[in-house]
Order: sequence, then C-alpha cells, then structure tokens
Amino acid sequence: MGLHRRVIGRVAALRPVLAVAGLTAVVLLVGCSETGTVGGPGQQAGSATSTQSAMTAGGYEPMSDDGPVIERFPDATWFDGDLPATAERADPDAAPVKVGFIGISDGPIAALPELLEATETAVEFINTELGGVDGHPIELFACSVSLSPESSQRCARQVLNDDVVAVLGGINVMSGPGIALLEEAGVPYVGGIPVSYDEMRSPMSFQFSGGTAGAFAAFGADAAKRVKAKKVAMVYADYGAIADGAHTYGAELMQRLGVEQVVEVTFPLTSTDLVAPIQKALDAEPDALILGAADTSCAPALDAVADLEVDVPVYLVGACADQKWLDQVGVDRALGTIFNIEGRLNQRVVDSADTEIYHAVVEEYGPDDLNSAGAATVSFRSAMNLWAALEQVGADATPDVVVEWFRATDGQENFDGHPYTCDGEQMPGLPALCSPQQVLVELIGPKEFAEVSDGWIDVAELLSER
Repeated sequence: MGLHRRVIGRVAALRPVLAVAGLTAVVLLVGCSETGTVGGPGQQAGSATSTQSAMTAGGYEPMSDDGPVIERFPDATWFDGDLPATAERADPDAAPVKVGFIGISDGPIAALPELLEATETAVEFINTELGGVDGHPIELFACSVSLSPESSQRCARQVLNDDVVAVLGGINVMSGPGIALLEEAGVPYVGGIPVSYDEMRSPMSFQFSGGTAGAFAAFGADAAKRVKAKKVAMVYADYGAIADGAHTYGAELMQRLGVEQVVEVTFPLTSTDLVAPIQKALDAEPDALILGAADTSCAPALDAVADLEVDVPVYLVGACADQKWLDQVGVDRALGTIFNIEGRLNQRVVDSADTEIYHAVVEEYGPDDLNSAGAATVSFRSAMNLWAALEQVGADATPDVVVEWFRATDGQENFDGHPYTCDGEQMPGLPALCSPQQVLVELIGPKEFAEVSDGWIDVAELLSER
C-alpha cells in the first residue's frame, strides 16, 4: 500500500469531510442514435436515509422526506434566490418551451446514460414543482450521437428541426459539425462536459465546466504549490484535446510555477492495461503522478497504482471516483487518490441548499439506477442554469435573446457550482468556459472525501499569464 494512502488520516483531520456530492470530469464514450421527447411522471428512487444524511451534513435539514422537494426546505435559499415556498406544476395546455439535448447516451464501449437521465430528471422537477418557464412546460428533444462527425451533424439538424430555443449538452467527442450547424442557426449550446475545442471555443457555447484544461491545470497547480513537487509525471490518453490539455494547460503551467521537470507518457485511448505506461512514468522517480485516464480506463488506472505501490500523490479525473469504478477496484485500494470536482464538499461555506435539493430531486424523480454522485451533476446543473435564464428572458424568448443573456452574465449564480461569467474572457484561448474553477478532494473512505485544495482553485487566473 503506497504512502499516499497511509498518510490520509492525518490530512483528513484538517479538512472538511462529507459524502461525495458531485464528481465530474472528462469522459469519452460511444453511442448510437435515438431521439424522443421527455415529460411524464418520475419514478421513485433510492432511500430517504441516504438523502437525510447528505442534507443534514450540508446544513439544510428537511422537515420531512415526503411531498414536493422544495416544500421540504422552508426558508432555504438556493442559486436562484429564495426557494419557492410551494410547488407549482406547469400548465400542460400552455405552449411548451422546446429544448434539445445532444450527447453520447448509449453504445457498446462506455456510454454514460446518466447525463441524459439527469437532464430528464431536472426537466421533470422543473415542470412538476417550479411551474416550468413562466407556467409553460419544458419539452426535451434528445438525440444520441456516436464517435462520428456525421452523427453530430445529424443530431444538430434533428433538434433544429424541432425548433428548439437552446440545446443542452451531454458529451460529444466529434461535436465540430454539429456545433457549426448550431452556430449557423444562432442556437446556444449550453453546458455538458466539453471535450472538443469546438465546444470550448464556439461563440454559441456556454459551459459550466473546466473540461480537460481545468482538470490538468488544477492538478498541476496543486502539485507545484501544495506538494512542492520538483518532478511530476503525467500519464494520459493520446487523444486530441485530452493530450493538448495535459501538455498546454498542465505541463506548461507547472513549469511556470517552478516544477523543474515534467515527464509525459501517453497511452492509446481505448487501452485497458495501464501498468506499462505508469511504470514508465514512475521510472523517472517523480514527486507526483497525474493520470489523464477516464471511463473504461478508470479501473485499470486505479488497479495499476495499487499494484505498483505508488508512494507519491496521485491525481485522477473525478469521473473515476464514480462508485462503480471504486466498487470494481475496491475502495481500500484507491484510498488517498486525489480527484477534481466542480463543487464544494462542505456546503456550510455557502448559504445554499443546492446540493441537498439535487440529491432529493434525483431520489424523487430520477430512475432507480441514476447515480447522483457521478457525472450526472454537470448535466443537471446545466439544465437548472438554462431554466433560470429562461425564467429571466421569458417563455417566448428566441435563441438570440438567450445567447445575449448568457453573454451578459457576470458573476451569475451557478447551480451547485462556482458563479459563472460568460463574457468569453474567463479562460485564455477557451472563451466558452464560463466557470472553469475546480476543487480537489481526496478519497478517505467508502463514499467519503476530504477537500485538499483551499476552497476553489481559480484555474482561469492561473492561466491568465499564458
């Protein structure tokens, strides 16, 4: 068992500790085509006990576990101000506000259906308890893409034909042709997990995640500043924006912050055996190890770190902290690993019930298999932020009005995340990243994490001198 696992007890004693609430990062998937509308009654899921625990820890204890979610938190505040006192259902006879969703939702390699499921759950919550948009229900038109530019273009055409006011994002590796069609139509692409540069640079794209750039910048800054590493090894998938993010926003930043040597080792995107590349990185005797592995590479990465008895701090993207990967590897073998997330663990530091409401909504309206502590948080956040924007501009707003509203934001409250500003100047070279800030957490036990970073890591500020 490596040193980075043995010292965890001493570190945890100094940090706020909570059950995980919102682990997100870059994941790569593949899927096939499907489209449809969302709107019907939600399903019960989970147990009241787990929600009670998360809510009490966050500082907002519900009056009961029954009835509408928003009525369980009297006098609470959330990202949109004071929480409504009573639930209100959207008028089913009112003209719907049409919203699209594009992402890789199914497929044989590593689909993440939870991104679409979380969006559907948010829409159900909005229509059932928040009155939709000024009384008008949101109607969601979803289209699943694959790892092909053609499927991205097809889905963009499909949702545009549905006359949507905006498109919510899941994850879309080959998004370029689809983004180009949205730009041509003037329709905003809101949120999701940005992987490609098309999503991170488009003037029609508004993202509430730091993507690959945010993750590697946070890891690099922590290794340089807190760990005071002089040599850092980076092992990452040899694919487009992931590789560029690791080098440009990770390695170059660390060298500017005083790291004397950065050793970079790549592996194929679909690799399931990471022992060799990690061993090659360890041969350089680094003071810290950053792993750019995600999705089906998560378990192999965690297994390799444990088998090789790595005795330096290990950083891994937050998607790999999903319970399915930890269960597969064994929590004991992953203790001490540092992950990036895009929300605070300890909600007492902000006067907001967002996290507690999110978990309660997933229990009340989400499908049984929706993991509320995984990548679903980012797509739920995007849906809630879009709803808040539509509430401001009105149910009859056109796409160009929505675009202008987002572009004018400055320190706008973000659902369960860092306030966002979409002026295109937050992240050097990546104007669509409205809130790239990160938090780093350390796994200290089953479903328990401790913050390692001192609050938010402002990666935009760190990178402003590039």
